[in-house]
Amino acid sequence: MNTLNEQHTNDPTKVKLYLVRVSDLFSQIKTWFQGELEVATDTIQIKEPAGNYEAPTLSLREKGQAEILANIIPQSAGVILTEGMIEINGGLDQIHLEYMTNGGPKVTLEPGNTRPMFNGVNQNGWYWIVDPVTRTTRFTDRASLLEMITWVSDHDF
Repeated sequence: MNTLNEQHTNDPTKVKLYLVRVSDLFSQIKTWFQGELEVATDTIQIKEPAGNYEAPTLSLREKGQAEILANIIPQSAGVILTEGMIEINGGLDQIHLEYMTNGGPKVTLEPGNTRPMFNGVNQNGWYWIVDPVTRTTRFTDRASLLEMITWVSDHDF
């Protein structure tokens, strides 16, 4: 049986899949906001148990404005319960997106009796855990990302 540390140690396949998922999301974001927001790209170095690697980042701002509304920064391919994490931060707050597959992680209450840990995970993708108490999630699409940017920056669209 693998220990938790062994499951998240030096896993190039996991890192590669994570970077593909990050890249896919970032491509969608660029398409969603083309002509509406300036989307700048950069890279960061990530060092984590799953491996050391370079990942893209995004910064979003209104056209012609200096103030960054939100930075979207990959955090980790080796996350407990989910399959990757991205941070969205702004001047007021930060939130995390978690990559979950259809159904999301499950908890076993007793042998043979499992239930989803989060509500609303009905397709593969990036999710915002809006309320961990009620286990409410939001799938990341254009509308929910605008809501997230407002949350972290207090900028209304």
